[in-house]
Amino acid sequence: MSSLTNPFGHPTDDDVRILASRMALIVVSPSWGSDAAQSQGKPSTLPQEFADDEAQAYGDLVQSIRTLPIPPALVIVVDGMGSDRMRALVEADDSQRRTTPERPAAHDAPAADTSGDMQDRPRFVYVKGDAKQGPSQWLSLGMKEAYDRGAQWFWLLDTAVTVNADALHRFAAWTSSHALIQGGFDEAHTGAYTEHGSYTQFRPALGVSEYVRAPRFGRAGYVVISSASARGMLVSRAVVDAIGLPDPRFALHGADTMYTYAASAYTNPIAIPDAVVTWNSSAHSVQKEAVNTCSNPAHANITTADCYVTMRNRGYVARYLMERGDFHPLAFAIGTAVTCGSQFSALMRARHDAAVPGIVELFKGWVAARRIMHDPDWRPAQSPSALAVHSS
Repeated sequence: MSSLTNPFGHPTDDDVRILASRMALIVVSPSWGSDAAQSQGKPSTLPQEFADDEAQAYGDLVQSIRTLPIPPALVIVVDGMGSDRMRALVEADDSQRRTTPERPAAHDAPAADTSGDMQDRPRFVYVKGDAKQGPSQWLSLGMKEAYDRGAQWFWLLDTAVTVNADALHRFAAWTSSHALIQGGFDEAHTGAYTEHGSYTQFRPALGVSEYVRAPRFGRAGYVVISSASARGMLVSRAVVDAIGLPDPRFALHGADTMYTYAASAYTNPIAIPDAVVTWNSSAHSVQKEAVNTCSNPAHANITTADCYVTMRNRGYVARYLMERGDFHPLAFAIGTAVTCGSQFSALMRARHDAAVPGIVELFKGWVAARRIMHDPDWRPAQSPSALAVHSS
């Protein structure tokens, strides 16, 4: 194994076993939104070839989890399409466990088990998501399930990636000093950091994220970030207790960005250069075909609806900025104009004849965002413990 980037220490196998015993790996499937992109909430039919490729991508991810020297004790699979096929796959994976230990309680994690039995076969748990809600809701459901089962660490993934063999060793080097860690992304088994060799930073003034090319990690071995991705992010239970779960109201995207931003009030989220996941070629074909389908006249409402969701989400972003005292109306309005322009440009690249419906959806989303910004009953996402108190 190559040396770790962390200049302050190298975790032992016992350190990794302790982390694994306290970790839940949350897998969101599928890795791309389908029905959630329908602004009218009308479910679409998932083509059989998509379902086949998604099952293959899930199988590739599970295989990579099983090849980890010390895998997590718990894997939560949130099936956004709610299919019988995915449920059967997850239940079959769970049945392969050679032992059936329950997940340790949140504050009663055992000492390192050098026998390896506890980590030999992770427990798989199936959670059914709502296809009309989207990946943000699926992610929140998975973290809630893991939280209720006592997980101390939450590793967030989707079926677009597989995990690297030394991922937990990479993470374990930092878990004693940081509570939110964005692992690196190996796009083509080259060791390149994150998707497209960059990472994103959230700019509160405009309320938008921007790519930072050629990140410089410096002597500390990490960089402080304000935007992370649900594809490879590791989150401590302390963060969940402080700020709650990712906000499911974001639907398609943005929940992970705002979650990192909210967490930055309590901890310094960091990105490390060590790759922990790799792009899954099986998932790549699924996503490519899904994008191509958006160009089909029969599915044109998928891309126009995405314009609606993106513009509507500006309302949620504004409310989180207000919570932190970072909301500046003029600058935020500029960010909204930039967001609107980029969405319309992307739509035109996909469908030249979708200008009018695209403008309509952008306007509807803007109106919805204004309502959210002025809703007196709006509240940020709550912690699972707070939800339990309110429901009792």
